[in-house]
Amino acid sequence: MATDTKFWQKLGVLLAVGALAILLVFLACLRPGRHEVFTGATITLYMDLGSGKYVPSSQPVAVLNVSDPNRIEQLLAFFPDLGRRSDRAAGWESRATIDLTKPDGGKVRIALPDDLEVWSEGHGDWPVEGDLKAFLQRLVKEHVTTQPADLGKP
Repeated sequence: MATDTKFWQKLGVLLAVGALAILLVFLACLRPGRHEVFTGATITLYMDLGSGKYVPSSQPVAVLNVSDPNRIEQLLAFFPDLGRRSDRAAGWESRATIDLTKPDGGKVRIALPDDLEVWSEGHGDWPVEGDLKAFLQRLVKEHVTTQPADLGKP
């Protein structure tokens, strides 16, 4: 009988340790940037979204300021790997930037090439999730400008 009790105690400890290990692996897999809160985003385009071609100029084609939390969440959905690091990187020039503003005023800059299919924070390239080009085209169409436009109101 004492042997059975020790067996069950050891089994209980092993199950608890296993459950803890699984929990730790799960937590390690969470993407750190997903839980960050941003209060604003400034999207700067140095390219024509219709043709995808770079427009050589010292002035951006469009600058859009986004402050609506729903729009910011929609924008962040394209970058699920935000905050992660990668050693995979290609040589491309930035044709669009998205500057995300944290509540404390800190910034996170996302750079994108002309195809808008990958992005980087400066430490590796990541694939864009979804059709970012169509999303940006809708924003630009709603607020055509070469000066900052406030997209805070839906």
